[in-house]
Amino acid sequence: AADTCLAMAEASSDAVIVESNSDVVAPTPLSSYPSLAIMVAPGEAYLVEGTRLSRALEAIAMSGRPWAAKAMEALELTGHLGRVDLPLLEDPDEGYPPDVISPLVEAVKGRLRKG
Repeated sequence: AADTCLAMAEASSDAVIVESNSDVVAPTPLSSYPSLAIMVAPGEAYLVEGTRLSRALEAIAMSGRPWAAKAMEALELTGHLGRVDLPLLEDPDEGYPPDVISPLVEAVKGRLRKG
Protein backbone atom coordinates (compact mmCIF):
# COMPACT_ATOMS: atom_id res chain seq x y z
CA ALA A 1 0.00 0.00 0.00
CA ALA A 2 2.80 2.44 0.85
CA ASP A 3 4.53 1.83 -2.48
CA THR A 4 1.26 2.38 -4.35
CA CYS A 5 0.90 5.78 -2.68
CA LEU A 6 4.56 6.55 -3.38
CA ALA A 7 4.17 5.68 -7.07
CA MET A 8 1.11 7.93 -7.34
CA ALA A 9 2.97 10.79 -5.66
CA GLU A 10 5.97 10.36 -7.97
CA ALA A 11 3.73 10.39 -11.05
CA SER A 12 2.16 13.70 -10.08
CA SER A 13 5.10 15.58 -8.53
CA ASP A 14 8.50 16.97 -9.43
CA ALA A 15 9.94 15.88 -6.09
CA VAL A 16 8.81 13.44 -3.42
CA ILE A 17 10.29 13.15 0.05
CA VAL A 18 10.18 9.80 1.83
CA GLU A 19 10.99 9.99 5.51
CA SER A 20 12.08 6.98 7.49
CA ASN A 21 12.69 6.48 11.17
CA SER A 22 14.67 4.04 13.30
CA ASP A 23 17.71 4.72 11.09
CA VAL A 24 16.24 2.57 8.27
CA VAL A 25 17.39 3.83 4.86
CA ALA A 26 14.50 2.64 2.67
CA PRO A 27 11.24 1.85 4.45
CA THR A 28 9.59 0.35 1.32
CA PRO A 29 10.87 -1.43 -1.81
CA LEU A 30 10.12 1.52 -4.13
CA SER A 31 11.86 3.98 -1.82
CA SER A 32 15.12 2.12 -2.38
CA TYR A 33 15.40 3.65 -5.87
CA PRO A 34 15.73 7.41 -5.24
CA SER A 35 17.27 9.91 -7.60
CA LEU A 36 18.80 11.68 -4.61
CA ALA A 37 18.83 11.02 -0.87
CA ILE A 38 19.53 12.99 2.28
CA MET A 39 20.73 10.72 5.04
CA VAL A 40 20.53 12.23 8.51
CA ALA A 41 22.43 11.07 11.57
CA PRO A 42 22.75 12.82 14.92
CA GLY A 43 24.60 16.05 14.25
CA GLU A 44 25.02 15.68 10.48
CA ALA A 45 23.26 15.24 7.15
CA TYR A 46 24.70 13.78 3.94
CA LEU A 47 23.60 14.21 0.34
CA VAL A 48 23.86 10.87 -1.49
CA GLU A 49 23.48 10.10 -5.19
CA GLY A 50 20.45 7.84 -5.69
CA THR A 51 21.98 5.25 -8.01
CA ARG A 52 24.87 4.66 -5.63
CA LEU A 53 22.42 4.28 -2.75
CA SER A 54 20.33 1.77 -4.71
CA ARG A 55 23.44 -0.31 -5.43
CA ALA A 56 24.46 -0.17 -1.77
CA LEU A 57 21.00 -1.34 -0.73
CA GLU A 58 21.23 -4.21 -3.21
CA ALA A 59 24.57 -5.23 -1.70
CA ILE A 60 23.16 -5.02 1.82
CA ALA A 61 20.13 -7.07 0.70
CA MET A 62 22.47 -9.89 -0.26
CA SER A 63 23.16 -10.27 3.46
CA GLY A 64 19.54 -11.35 3.87
CA ARG A 65 18.15 -8.24 5.56
CA PRO A 66 17.25 -5.71 2.84
CA TRP A 67 14.81 -3.55 4.81
CA ALA A 68 17.03 -3.33 7.87
CA ALA A 69 19.76 -1.35 6.10
CA LYS A 70 20.99 1.36 8.45
CA ALA A 71 21.96 4.83 7.24
CA MET A 72 25.62 4.75 8.24
CA GLU A 73 26.04 1.22 6.88
CA ALA A 74 24.77 2.38 3.48
CA LEU A 75 26.77 5.61 3.66
CA GLU A 76 30.00 3.63 4.08
CA LEU A 77 29.24 1.98 0.72
CA THR A 78 28.06 5.09 -1.14
CA GLY A 79 30.18 8.00 -0.03
CA HIS A 80 28.45 11.38 -0.24
CA LEU A 81 28.10 14.42 -2.47
CA GLY A 82 28.04 16.83 0.44
CA ARG A 83 27.82 17.03 4.21
CA VAL A 84 26.22 19.54 6.57
CA ASP A 85 26.75 19.80 10.32
CA LEU A 86 23.47 19.87 12.21
CA PRO A 87 23.71 21.23 15.74
CA LEU A 88 21.70 19.21 18.21
CA LEU A 89 18.45 20.98 19.05
CA GLU A 90 17.22 21.43 22.59
CA ASP A 91 13.67 21.68 21.24
CA PRO A 92 13.14 19.70 18.01
CA ASP A 93 9.95 21.69 17.32
CA GLU A 94 12.02 24.83 16.72
CA GLY A 95 13.75 23.36 13.64
CA TYR A 96 16.97 24.55 12.04
CA PRO A 97 17.54 28.14 10.96
CA PRO A 98 18.15 28.86 7.25
CA ASP A 99 21.89 29.40 7.69
CA VAL A 100 22.25 25.81 8.90
CA ILE A 101 20.24 24.05 6.21
CA SER A 102 20.67 26.37 3.23
CA PRO A 103 23.91 24.67 2.04
CA LEU A 104 22.06 21.35 1.89
CA VAL A 105 19.01 22.89 0.21
CA GLU A 106 21.22 24.57 -2.41
CA ALA A 107 23.07 21.29 -3.06
CA VAL A 108 19.75 19.50 -3.59
CA LYS A 109 18.51 22.24 -5.94
CA GLY A 110 21.74 22.04 -7.93
CA ARG A 111 21.47 18.27 -8.31
CA LEU A 112 17.81 18.49 -9.32
CA ARG A 113 18.62 21.08 -11.98
CA LYS A 114 21.25 18.74 -13.44
CA GLY A 115 18.60 16.05 -13.72
